[in-house]
Amino acid sequence: MQSFQTSYILRAPPAILLTVLLLQFYAEAATWQDFQNRHIAPPPGPNENLNTYCDRMMSARGMTQPKCKPRNAFIHDAPSIAQKVCRGQSTPKGGNLFDSILYFNLTDCQVTKGKAPPNCGYKGTCHHSRIRVGCTTGKKVSINDPIHFEAIIP
Repeated sequence: MQSFQTSYILRAPPAILLTVLLLQFYAEAATWQDFQNRHIAPPPGPNENLNTYCDRMMSARGMTQPKCKPRNAFIHDAPSIAQKVCRGQSTPKGGNLFDSILYFNLTDCQVTKGKAPPNCGYKGTCHHSRIRVGCTTGKKVSINDPIHFEAIIP
């Protein structure tokens, strides 16, 4: 009986950690609409400073309250192109994560130190890269769409 209790206790922390990670994953962008709000945006203007662009977009998209979101990437391609990652134009990476085959025009925004909400400051950099996204599984929805931006792939 002692070994059963010990075994059960040893399994609890990883289960709790997994639950917390999944909740954080789904809290970030649980729907295609959330994904579009957080990650699909027009490119910076021809003379716009990337840092100013990031400051403006992060604030406009609600990512500076109640705290400054540390990092976010904006995709400057049509939403239908981003959807292709979840609809076959990708390489599976396990679970519901997929690496795009296509390259995307992106602005990566990273928070700068010393700034606090609502005046978060960001450093912006441009990329032409592949991306990794989390997709809906298709079990509860009829169309697979991106719901989570995982990474920029160099």
